[in-house]
Amino acid sequence: MFKKYTDSDSSDDFGYQRRQRGRKPTNESKFNPINEHQEYSKVYSTDSKSTIVDENHPDKPCKACVDFKDWLRKGVDTQTEQKPQTVEQQISINSQCPLMRDDLGRASWSLLHTMAAYYPMKPKEEEQQSMSEFICSFSKLFPCPECRTDFQEEISKSPPDLSSRLGLSTWMCNQHNIVNKKLGKPEFDCRQVLERWKDGPADGRCD
Repeated sequence: MFKKYTDSDSSDDFGYQRRQRGRKPTNESKFNPINEHQEYSKVYSTDSKSTIVDENHPDKPCKACVDFKDWLRKGVDTQTEQKPQTVEQQISINSQCPLMRDDLGRASWSLLHTMAAYYPMKPKEEEQQSMSEFICSFSKLFPCPECRTDFQEEISKSPPDLSSRLGLSTWMCNQHNIVNKKLGKPEFDCRQVLERWKDGPADGRCD
């Protein structure tokens, strides 16, 4: 369905730690997320007042990221730390019920747009391959049968642009607009796709 790429590096370091000399091996492998995350911590400050920044806009926080050490240290209490939200901001999905098709569609498009918005500006071959495989698998495994069939047909007509962040984001936006048009919904201006899904409005109200 898509152009396939050959992974040029099959020996990536996945962060597994070697056993220190003189230490008896154990039967159980213990994963320490703090240690595994130490390389990440060298790049981004993790004190309690800091946030992960956008790689292309160091003056802005990364909206889709979380400070990993702070998350581990503080934990997440969704019952006590919820912030007041307006009716428009509240999720209309009952957490105890399976997703309906419309809810699934909204959540899925949000994921796809955000993945495209954080796709590398100059992706390596293996990154292009990974994204190609993800989109292909997504189109085959999406729970709604008629939705995935339609998506597969549209992909065959217009394969994803994997050359850059803007290229993929624009392609994803065009795919969403195809669905919007079929459903009689307004189309989105794809020139604003990165503002919508990554950078936020110029006035900073989302920072």
